[in-house]
Amino acid sequence: MHCTYHVSVRFFGCWLGLFHDLKIFGRENLPRENGFILAANHVSFADPPVIGVACAPRAMHFMAKKELFQHNIWGWWFKAVRCIPIARNDRDIKATKEAINALKSGRNVAIFPEGTRSVTQEFQEPELGAGFLATKAHVPVVPIYISGTNKVLPKGGKYTCWNPVRAFIGKPINPDDFPAIGDRRKRYESLTNKIMASIAELKTMSSSKGL
Repeated sequence: MHCTYHVSVRFFGCWLGLFHDLKIFGRENLPRENGFILAANHVSFADPPVIGVACAPRAMHFMAKKELFQHNIWGWWFKAVRCIPIARNDRDIKATKEAINALKSGRNVAIFPEGTRSVTQEFQEPELGAGFLATKAHVPVVPIYISGTNKVLPKGGKYTCWNPVRAFIGKPINPDDFPAIGDRRKRYESLTNKIMASIAELKTMSSSKGL
């Protein structure tokens, strides 16, 4: 991965640690070798930095909407850290192939199954991308629940300091545990629903611990 990525992770690690008391739980659940998909809830632009820090030293390729690459100030950065541009409103075959190839070559891909940020913090109807990619690439999916970023940088709001951030990493989900059936879409749906259920369980666990 480009050095810009590793420098960025160190910077975000310091920022989140100093100003948001970042704590990460379940790091032992991250695969130590071969590619995997990291699937997370999404409420803030601050979520990707949390994921990058939580998964370090393993680098992540983020699937990001194409418009971000055209930004006058930050467009270069999304390219430098090797995000995968994807069109949100149609089937982006090129982006899908790039993600699958990355996973098969042993790299890791971060994805938000809900597709866009939630304003209410409630889970939205997931898209099938995570289930599809995992099935095609034959890699595990690691669920992660992120809390607190909605107060750090809410959708449509301004950045605020001192709000604590937590990340809870769950156990990997193996796509091979979901047998092939006649309707491939149903298989993708079953796997995606399992991923979202695992993220929901992590949310419940965080609430029960008062974190």
